[in-house]
Amino acid sequence: MARSALQDPLDKFRWIVSIDDFTRSGFTSCGVPSYKITTHDYPEGGAHLNPRNIPNSVSYTPVTLTRGVTNDTSFNKWANGAFDLVQNMAATQESGLLDRTGILGPSAVRSSDEYPFQYRRTVKIKHVNRVGQTVVQYTLYNAFPIEYKPASDFDANADDGLSIETLVLGYEGFDVTYPGLTGTAASLIAGNLF
Repeated sequence: MARSALQDPLDKFRWIVSIDDFTRSGFTSCGVPSYKITTHDYPEGGAHLNPRNIPNSVSYTPVTLTRGVTNDTSFNKWANGAFDLVQNMAATQESGLLDRTGILGPSAVRSSDEYPFQYRRTVKIKHVNRVGQTVVQYTLYNAFPIEYKPASDFDANADDGLSIETLVLGYEGFDVTYPGLTGTAASLIAGNLF
């Protein structure tokens, strides 16, 4: 039987998420980064019936990570650290602990249990094949928590019974890469064909 493609499409339930300084990343669901370019119409002189459509700005869609509630406090510390920075930004900058990028300066000698050393992190979402090799990697840059829910609402009538922790991330950009020889070869072929 003839195959319609050289490679099988990837399963949507095979992925790995790695976040700076996180030791556990067993997620039940994970969003994929995306963007939308907003535009505005510009009626150029003499062409008012057919205005030009000009790109205006880029907005990135938040990525949602969910996992079952355990005694792992990684999400909670990260979300609380970001919240604390938003609430106490002026005091932290005046004390010299935080620079404008959101990274604690050298005068802040604290353990990670007392205060998160960085609230913006690099998040890598790896889409893996059936053998466990990374085929596509989505890298979110300067990701930070914008919404956090430590557990599901309590409901005695719920069917699934699992409590889910949710973290929604904002970010400042992302890359899509195709690691490995297969991805490199495919990129070269695509570059030569178009």
